[in-house]
Amino acid sequence: MDATYTVYHKKKKIIFSYGPESECRQRKSARLQWEEITEFLNSDKSTLRVQGSDPSGLFRYFSTYFDCVVAAGGIVENDLGQWLFIFRNGRWDLPKGMAEPNENPENTALREVKEECGIRHLNLKNALPSTYHIYPRPSGESWVLKKTKWYMMETRTPGELRPQTEEGITGISWKDPDHLREVFDNTHENIKNLLLFCQSMNKRQ
Repeated sequence: MDATYTVYHKKKKIIFSYGPESECRQRKSARLQWEEITEFLNSDKSTLRVQGSDPSGLFRYFSTYFDCVVAAGGIVENDLGQWLFIFRNGRWDLPKGMAEPNENPENTALREVKEECGIRHLNLKNALPSTYHIYPRPSGESWVLKKTKWYMMETRTPGELRPQTEEGITGISWKDPDHLREVFDNTHENIKNLLLFCQSMNKRQ
């Protein structure tokens, strides 16, 4: 069954999908309560499935518990067919960042990739699936739900790459999309899921 929304927190994921509620949990309502969310996050379980006739509505209700923010980024492909990765805070990642006021996602993605990697010339090719993850604010007073909109991009003249060190980026590397074991062994779960989707699309072409 295809998930409509998958929300990540570290190695855990909450999946909202179509299906009879009774198949996943015996409960009075399909809507997740905050106590159920925290119980899951503190458990040793890796997946929580939330099924119902309206997964979008269930996800919207879930989102009311969080401060919602939007970011955008991209997978950049060069003329050799390689993809661009950054090494940020000890993990492989994709360039991305928060949207500025009144900035559309496409411009956010282009700006952030240029700023974090030093690339001058970028073209958008197509939109990719968005990813979602949750995390607590440093103060611990609230939680954030971040939606990241992704785009496939291309560059033919990348120029000299320069990592944006003030954003915790210590390295930039072009990698063959068919050989990403090093990345998969040390990246975030939402990034891994996005990369697997793009690899499957490559094989269909």
